[in-house]
Amino acid sequence: MATRKIVLLAVAGVALSGCVFQRMDTGLRNLVGQDIHAAVNAIGYPNGQRQILGDTIYVWSTRSDATFIMPTTSTTAGMVGNVPIYGTTTSYQAVSGTYACTIEIAVDASNRIKRYEWKGNVGGCSSYANRLANVPAASVVSQPIVQLKADVRCKVPNQEAIGFFESAAKCDAAGGTVVR
Repeated sequence: MATRKIVLLAVAGVALSGCVFQRMDTGLRNLVGQDIHAAVNAIGYPNGQRQILGDTIYVWSTRSDATFIMPTTSTTAGMVGNVPIYGTTTSYQAVSGTYACTIEIAVDASNRIKRYEWKGNVGGCSSYANRLANVPAASVVSQPIVQLKADVRCKVPNQEAIGFFESAAKCDAAGGTVVR
């Protein structure tokens, strides 16, 4: 019975994570082409910003530590004389974890969203995902959008996230390494 509960919780967790992650991707994708204020209206003011190769990168980030009480069930079997006996014991153990989520949105010189990146877990990203769930797609885009398939993935030293650059030369100019 305890194994069945654990399996059901695992299946529910995977289903929930898919839902949260899908809402993150869809909501952020719908922001591409819109003014940065559409993102601010959806998820609030960013925690920070930085400039990279003429683009402004806005960053939203959340992190919190939590303690979860996890049940552990063990089964004991033995014999008393010739009579088999069985018993189960449930104990509870505190397990520490971290909820975290970071969203980075790049805008061009006219503050139009060019691209986005995010990373995190269900607990950290669920509040952002809920706010992004109703973001409509950009209807008319007055600025051309850089296609992601033409971008080069680049790891820049002292940066936690992998960024996207228009060319390997721009990645090199930023002191980065192209990531394949």
